Amino acid sequence: MDVKQNYITCNHSHRMAYTEWGDTNNPNVLICVHGLTRNSRDFDFLAKQLCHQYRVICPDIIGRGKSDWLPQAKEYNYETYVTDMLNLMNQLNLKNVDWLGTSMGGIIGMSIAATQPQLIRRLILNDIGAFVSKQALQRISTYLKIIPPFFKNLKAVEMHLRDIYMTFGYLPDEQWQQLAIHGSYKKEGRYYLGYDPKIFEIFQQHINQDIDLWQIWQAINIPMMVIHGEDSDVLTQETLNKMKAIHPSIFIVHYPNVGHAPMLMTKAQTDKIINWLLK
Repeated sequence: MDVKQNYITCNHSHRMAYTEWGDTNNPNVLICVHGLTRNSRDFDFLAKQLCHQYRVICPDIIGRGKSDWLPQAKEYNYETYVTDMLNLMNQLNLKNVDWLGTSMGGIIGMSIAATQPQLIRRLILNDIGAFVSKQALQRISTYLKIIPPFFKNLKAVEMHLRDIYMTFGYLPDEQWQQLAIHGSYKKEGRYYLGYDPKIFEIFQQHINQDIDLWQIWQAINIPMMVIHGEDSDVLTQETLNKMKAIHPSIFIVHYPNVGHAPMLMTKAQTDKIINWLLK
């Protein structure tokens, strides 16, 4: 099944790219949304396995991947992201979808599920929950600070990603190469990481306070699966226990030897997601 690259225009101002797998007439739709500095192609491995059962739609959240960059750093916020995703769903006439969100993508999904529950049928959260400590945010900020201005070649990009994303755990060499290809762009013979540096500027302004989403978590009332990297500092066991106390029916999967966040690029990680979706 070939992957398709498409675009929508949001609020008459900026274009958001998305990759799509499967039959566009399939009523079963899975939306997959990436993390802070990642992109839609993180879900290629999973989408290839699901594209015969699902129409899989993976957006590049604005400022990442093939999507436009915004003129001001302050525009990179969850209000913008949620509005863009609602625009995407409206323009594609998506009334009721399953949602898989990694980190930031999970927060976007929780926000929609809590306020417009008719739009999301089932929610999968990949290593994100109802609380993220400022210490975890500061750790993420540390690796975002060490980005070279440019890279000589794709191999240099790959080696950089291997270094800063050690918490992803084991990935085959082929997957690291794909992360480098889809996570960078070439300009005048040099390679650059594929997201707007202003994203770090605005992120840096919020690293001294916790992310508290307990009110949102309490408002969600749909079937949910939570993926937990056992070495993660973003989603801790303590937070998971509190989440389970509020929603006892959530299905939790623990992946050993992985931090933040499991990349869902091996069968060991994707099989449990597929089984849960197709059960």
